[in-house]
Amino acid sequence: MKKSPDKKNKQLTEENSGYDSWFSLIDALLKPGVSVATLTTFIENNDIKALDQVDRIITATDGGEQESTSKARALNLLAFYFAELRDCDELPPGAHPDVDPGRWLEWGSPLIRFGWTKNEVPDDPDDFAKWIANSLPESKKPSSSQNRDPNDWKEQARQIADECYDSDTRNNCRDSLKGYASRVMDKMRKREIYAPHGPIDNPNTVMRDALQADKWWRKKKPITYGKRGISGKRI
Repeated sequence: MKKSPDKKNKQLTEENSGYDSWFSLIDALLKPGVSVATLTTFIENNDIKALDQVDRIITATDGGEQESTSKARALNLLAFYFAELRDCDELPPGAHPDVDPGRWLEWGSPLIRFGWTKNEVPDDPDDFAKWIANSLPESKKPSSSQNRDPNDWKEQARQIADECYDSDTRNNCRDSLKGYASRVMDKMRKREIYAPHGPIDNPNTVMRDALQADKWWRKKKPITYGKRGISGKRI
């Protein structure tokens, strides 16, 4: 029995539409524990997919930045997004009304045109961060919890704190130092990052040894809440 034209067209649309099975760079950036820098390094060393002119999922090409489906364009877009994140953090409120990094994470953003199929990435947010980290070249992977310098856990704690800080910046909010210490401790346990004596179960240890004062916190810009969101007073 022949399919009617309407049913056939509907089937073709469902089978070829990329969005139903699509995990975009926007989805990746919204996952906890994923920074722009880590995602950029991952893409430089691995394949990424793109949506073509009719929303078919294809492997990104090796063309130049001007090519709409090239890996170079994906990396360039991430660089532009990061530049706006940095500018938003450095400028006082209202100094540059065109700087709005949040628009990069909305539906119309060009970042939505690059990503992976949903069956390529883990469902769990924390597993996604591990998937990214484990796919990096050996020289750029976070070191394992075994056979490493005893102070290395502190550096990894600061990297996780940076991830939390960047995520808060994208969402126009900021945590306290104690809040970051608690979040970092939870993520360290999930990622099996241990101190020489074993797992850390007290956020005050993370705060004291890795994050407080010049170790991390003082280097972060204070924030205020103005007309455009965050900028200069700590909470």
